Amino acid sequence: MQHRLKKIIILIVLNIVFISGCSTNTDTPGENNVQVYEQFGALEFSTDDGFYHTNNSGYLYFFDYETKKDVLTCSKANCRMEAQLKEDSEAYIGNNGAGFVSGDKLYVISKNDDIEKKYSLIESNLDRSNQKEIVKINSTMILSFAVIKETAYFAIDEVIFTESESGAIVEEPKHNCYLLGVDLKSGKQERLTEPKNNFNNSLKIVAADENMIYMTYNYFENYFDGTNFKDANEKIENYEYDIKTKKLTSVLEDRNIVKGQLIGDTLLTVESKYINEKEVNSEKLFTVMKYTLPDYKPIEIVSTRQYPIFNNDEWIYQDDKTKEFYSLNFETVESKKITMNGAKGIIIFNDAKDYYYISYMKDGKMERGFILKSDYKKGKKEIIEVH
Repeated sequence: MQHRLKKIIILIVLNIVFISGCSTNTDTPGENNVQVYEQFGALEFSTDDGFYHTNNSGYLYFFDYETKKDVLTCSKANCRMEAQLKEDSEAYIGNNGAGFVSGDKLYVISKNDDIEKKYSLIESNLDRSNQKEIVKINSTMILSFAVIKETAYFAIDEVIFTESESGAIVEEPKHNCYLLGVDLKSGKQERLTEPKNNFNNSLKIVAADENMIYMTYNYFENYFDGTNFKDANEKIENYEYDIKTKKLTSVLEDRNIVKGQLIGDTLLTVESKYINEKEVNSEKLFTVMKYTLPDYKPIEIVSTRQYPIFNNDEWIYQDDKTKEFYSLNFETVESKKITMNGAKGIIIFNDAKDYYYISYMKDGKMERGFILKSDYKKGKKEIIEVH
């Protein structure tokens, strides 16, 4: 338990984990065969028709983009009022899960009892009826996954237990990290890469298309206790995994990739580094890069201290020198200057088609809602409140 808490703290400090429940569709514009998600905490993700999200009580809601209504995700007639429901209802997910839609099915990834260290992948209709468990996934945390056609690919963090001299079962600080493939039709699991086993290690999927998956692997040469950053010596490795040949190849050595986007023969990345590399809490510099494949010819687009805004069709960033905002469009792979005022007092949690799924303060409490991207850019704070 102690190692796991330290690991969560480490991931947050190193910016490996992003805003809770953040998910990004990194498919080629106009296609829906590839989806990449970053998940940590509550279930939150967008579909063509609406947005699935859990509220603070762990109940699953669906915000319809057309009607702008937020309703409980449940097939039963009595699923109208949350107060009438119990935790065994179709609409209850809890606050530690993830999810996605593939075809006409909804898939929910929920954490089982903490002792088991496993997740269940539950398939259902879009209204949560006809639920069935597809597979159990042995992982301490699922920080990212990709859905490509009818296969889900998970970045696995598998805990290792050993028995101490006193007979107690203890969790090792080194976990097994590897890529796992799950066939959504049959539930068959396949370990696709050899496990990597280092101190405080973490594997994350940063980009994918129908042919390739890009992953970043972070670890320390020595055990990191939260205070010995310099002595622990952080290491970063990046890999491309060829889905057809199942070949894993090391690429872009020592680049700390926090976000990626594959567009044809171009790989876009956002990379981070500490301005003072000896201090774990020092300010970070984010660099937007464009690589031409397959030789990874690099072009630096911009370096900025401001964390970019990630949309499904563009990245928005600010130039530190000019203070101007730019949109890096995925169709043209070119940047264009835009007007960005940014609505105040809003935290963007997720891309939601024409909206942002946001957090904001109301009556002294943090609430969730939606705001049109166009309104946010104009600085207009017109929020659609949700449960």
